[in-house]
Amino acid sequence: MKHQKDGAKIISSLKAFLHQRIEDISFTDNMYYDEDFFAKSIENNFAGWYDADALKQQIGFILQHCKVTPNSKVLDAACGHGRHAELLCRRGHEVLATDISDQLITHLTEKYGDKRLLFEKRTFMEINYSQIFDLAIVLANSLGLIPRDEFVIVLNKLSRSLKKDGWLFVELDNRPHFVRNEAGKRSWSYHADRWLVLSEHHYDSENRLEKTVDISVDFADMSVNQFLLTKSLYDYNELCNLLASANFIVRKSFGDWEGNEISEASPSLLIAAQNRL
Repeated sequence: MKHQKDGAKIISSLKAFLHQRIEDISFTDNMYYDEDFFAKSIENNFAGWYDADALKQQIGFILQHCKVTPNSKVLDAACGHGRHAELLCRRGHEVLATDISDQLITHLTEKYGDKRLLFEKRTFMEINYSQIFDLAIVLANSLGLIPRDEFVIVLNKLSRSLKKDGWLFVELDNRPHFVRNEAGKRSWSYHADRWLVLSEHHYDSENRLEKTVDISVDFADMSVNQFLLTKSLYDYNELCNLLASANFIVRKSFGDWEGNEISEASPSLLIAAQNRL
């Protein structure tokens, strides 16, 4: 009982400390993912933070709604820890997965790589394939992590990478949901029995940006880490118009991985679109 009370006091003190730290942060600057930022945040943001059953369900959902044949060629852009890519390879597809960190690509190649699952270091702006893929996926709001003025450029690069009538499946955060449910709030999370994280979310309405700061304590060494991240936010109509401008036709859309219709209450924008080029 004493250990529990001592532990509760420590957590309470840490929370008070993190609340004070977050008060001193300026949200005036923008910070998007680049290689250095990704390398610093990769362990804290990704290690152990996944649900194997949810990943399998997501891959099944994508393949159900994007009509690709067995042994298709798939691009997983901004692949993160490569778990979706690895599952797609297990399903019999030939997968090329890209991300921006040398450290991550080296790790993934050693862990998963074979002749049907390749990893390359590329930013979105460096995607320059020519009508190779039957399906491209961009998940976990990765397209929201690039500046808004690059969004259509990247969509056009994805379009040129796909074969005619090839499929693009994207997952983005839904702006109305964020504004209604998260903007101006703080939230706590505890991950992988290791990180205590305080997040604070701000909304820049003029530029339609989410600005989120995460301050975490790593119980492995009691270090404190801070990350400020800017995300471009979109609503359904805006996203459909942007996809159309890049030669995509939206075939199916969902507000979550359960297949519910999109509404302002939907946390996500899940879009299956087909390439017209």
